[in-house]
Amino acid sequence: MKIPVKIISVLMLLTATVAIIACADKSPSGGSISTPAETYTVTFNSQFNNNQSETKMPNPTGKTVTAPATTVDALPSDPEMSGYKFGGWWTERGGNGSSFTADTKVNEDITVYAYWYNYRVIFNKDASTVYASRGITLPANTVSSFPAPPTNTGGYTFAGWNTALNGLPVGTQR
Repeated sequence: MKIPVKIISVLMLLTATVAIIACADKSPSGGSISTPAETYTVTFNSQFNNNQSETKMPNPTGKTVTAPATTVDALPSDPEMSGYKFGGWWTERGGNGSSFTADTKVNEDITVYAYWYNYRVIFNKDASTVYASRGITLPANTVSSFPAPPTNTGGYTFAGWNTALNGLPVGTQR
């Protein structure tokens, strides 16, 4: 029985294709080749600036995020420095940049910095709504910047920040 040339050609092509596919999935050592998972390191820098102070380091001082995860899931324990309050983790020194939380997306190696302050000024939009806050680190005795002015409906115009609840000088009634 004679096998037609077309069938032999198709069988040879099919055999070569299977061989190429089988070899393409193997590493030189015979195991399967896998794409390495992307990993990123988040380093928590406590920026201790007072060597006279008792301190407690964050635990851990770094975390690894491995794709497909994109967050650290949980922050380390808060660091402590006597005489200062911990104001969270930030992408730049001094509480600048963006706040870094357990839900912040991580797509590169990053160092985040502890923000330390002595006093906090809280800006309320009304009697119950915290609008923003700023820390003051001694020897400064004023906030370095005000938050953006809040907006309100009803045609009201923001007149500025005030320490009295009703916006009038202390002791003045409406």
